[in-house]
Amino acid sequence: MWNEELALGWWEAAGLLIVVAVATAVVATVVLRRAAPVPSEGSAVQTAAPQAPVTADARTEVLTEGLIGAFDLAEASPAVRAHVQQVLRRAGVVPLDAAPGSPFDPAAHLAVDTEQGPSDQTGQVARQVRPGWTRDGAVVRPAEVVVWTAA
Repeated sequence: MWNEELALGWWEAAGLLIVVAVATAVVATVVLRRAAPVPSEGSAVQTAAPQAPVTADARTEVLTEGLIGAFDLAEASPAVRAHVQQVLRRAGVVPLDAAPGSPFDPAAHLAVDTEQGPSDQTGQVARQVRPGWTRDGAVVRPAEVVVWTAA
């Protein structure tokens, strides 16, 4: 029994390492793409323009995007998702749940589909497809939802 518990913990740790590696790669790719100079047409050699230093806010934004992506990728591992969500909460990023039956809010929700439903529920959330995220009351990523329409 002890070996089975240890093996389960090992697989969860391996899953967490994979998610962290993917998130790190995503963050590095985004940072490098933002910092890379864009060549202009017709020029073989382009001198690099002076780059503004990357601010702490920009780093936090990129890290937040990477962690939210890692949360989405870790759908099959509840332990990894819980850990990533805990890290996001420490950074002040909280899930934006769109409960079924709540009114559709275009500032906080992104309608990805519609379904015909009862006339008294028109314009309400039928179900959430992907959770949204907020930080300090501002929407970081809107919740993706399916919205009821009139039959």
